[in-house]
Amino acid sequence: MREPSPYSIRRAVESDQPVIRRLVRSECLNPRDVHWQNFLVVEDESRIIGIGQIRLHGTVKELGSLVVLPEYRGQGVGGALISALEMQAGYPLYLMCRNDRVSYYQRFGYVVLSDAHIPPAMIPRRVLWIARHLLRGQFAVMLKVA
Repeated sequence: MREPSPYSIRRAVESDQPVIRRLVRSECLNPRDVHWQNFLVVEDESRIIGIGQIRLHGTVKELGSLVVLPEYRGQGVGGALISALEMQAGYPLYLMCRNDRVSYYQRFGYVVLSDAHIPPAMIPRRVLWIARHLLRGQFAVMLKVA
């Protein structure tokens, strides 16, 4: 029999916004569209230990701003949060990450997309071209379909 998780996952509330912003900044993630209404948070008792959101680009859904506190990594917190966000959003579900994170998301069934398959609603072609050149291609866009 599986032991109950010591963590709980819930929808964010307005008072979580400062913690959400701090965690996003701490990982140098995209600070755009960081609104508490889009987030789920993971708590260990009353402390937020992880966050993640579903960001909408028209009808395109993106898993974004996934952060787990360093001392809780490797304990299944990120995986539980990804599963909860996927259940909330459904599929297809896109995400953008640094290249060093690709293998992590592949464990959950995400695949790397070629630039031609990235929805323009998520990243307009001109912005994608600029980002690829400025960041020297050090990021990937991934997709999970089910």
